[in-house]
Parts: sequence; C-alpha cells; structure tokens
Amino acid sequence: MLESLKSFRRLLDEEAGFSASAKKLQKLYLSLLYRRQIP
Repeated sequence: MLESLKSFRRLLDEEAGFSASAKKLQKLYLSLLYRRQIP
C-alpha cells in the first residue's frame, strides 16, 4: 500500500513538473507569436 502511494506521489510530481514546463513553453510560444505580429 505504501509503495503504491509513493509511486503515486512520484507520478503527481512528474505531472506537476510537466505541466509547469508546458506552461513555460506556451508562454514562450505566445510571446514569439506576439512579437512577430508587431512590425
């Protein structure tokens, strides 16, 4: 039971890290798009 709980926590941490980096990438992409539209 404890082992599955640990692996579950690890999965959640990885998921959180992934979503954080995805948000960073999204921000970067949006700022690049924004800059390209301004002449």
